[in-house]
Amino acid sequence: MSEPFFENPILNSPYEYPGQHWELDEKGQPTQKKISDRRKVDFITPIPKARHQKGQAEQTEMLLPEEDPLNLVVEIKGYRREDAKAKKKTMDSYWIPGVNHLGTYGRWAFAEFTDVWEMQSDFEQKVEGLFGEMMEQVFPHVEANT
Repeated sequence: MSEPFFENPILNSPYEYPGQHWELDEKGQPTQKKISDRRKVDFITPIPKARHQKGQAEQTEMLLPEEDPLNLVVEIKGYRREDAKAKKKTMDSYWIPGVNHLGTYGRWAFAEFTDVWEMQSDFEQKVEGLFGEMMEQVFPHVEANT
């Protein structure tokens, strides 16, 4: 039986707006059906069927704080004058810690990007670092395999 999901899992061009996705059932198994729409934002891990299945494999849920998402304030700057430096210092030293300590407006972080050529990798590093911090809060005794 042909399984196009595993033979060709990527449906969209990296240079265009995503226009389709593979349908997954409630257990994370591909139905081999293409949907002409964007996938709902969710934590999804497609699970291939076991060759010798003893019992029903179920997709475990990640227990992440859905009610407490991270709000990331992003500032993109070219040349940084003194006022921009003062604003970053205020955000890092006062505003972000103050709002997070208050706790009534969710979790916040600040990122400033200045080099257009390094912006994508800097953004990825910032998000990975913040995600790592969140995972450490949820699973404090699990070590990362990096």
